[in-house]
Order: sequence, then structure tokens, then C-alpha cells
Amino acid sequence: MSDEFELHKKLFLNYLRNERSLSENTISSYSLDIDKFFSYSEDICMITEIQKITEDTVTGFLGYINRSGNKLDEKYSARTVSRFISSLKSFLNIL
Repeated sequence: MSDEFELHKKLFLNYLRNERSLSENTISSYSLDIDKFFSYSEDICMITEIQKITEDTVTGFLGYINRSGNKLDEKYSARTVSRFISSLKSFLNIL
């Protein structure tokens, strides 16, 4: 993960912890979701800077998680996809 992505992730997690007072389980889940998004951005879209993330990047990621599965190659549940969307919305809204 690029240094810029890592910095923004840390800021986001601090925001969730300190401003929104979310549980550690929720923060951990959001962290994994953001990691997956950053991996997609870097590996598939070749994006390593926050400023270069576009609506197309987000839309592509959502399509990607709908097509792919987890490590056991199972499809993500609707609840998990909803959490991905919530995680990304929260992250992108604080940028």
C-alpha cells in the first residue's frame, strides 16, 4: 500500500474511533474494506494517489467485489457488500 494511502487510512480509522465512537469490530471491518479498495486501486487501476480516485474507480471496485469472492472463493453476502459501500462512503466523505 502506498504511503499516501496508508496515511489516509490511519486518519480515517482515527476519525472512526474518536469522532464517531464506533466499536473496534466495526473499525476493524472498515479497515479491511479500505485495504481491499486500496489494493484494487493499486493492482487493477494502477492508482497510488488519493486525488486520482474517481467515481469510475469506486464503481469498478463495487463491480469487482460483486464478481469476486472472499479467500474461500465464496461470493460476498449482500450484507458484506452493503458494508463495503458504507465503508467507502464514509471514507470518501471525509476526504
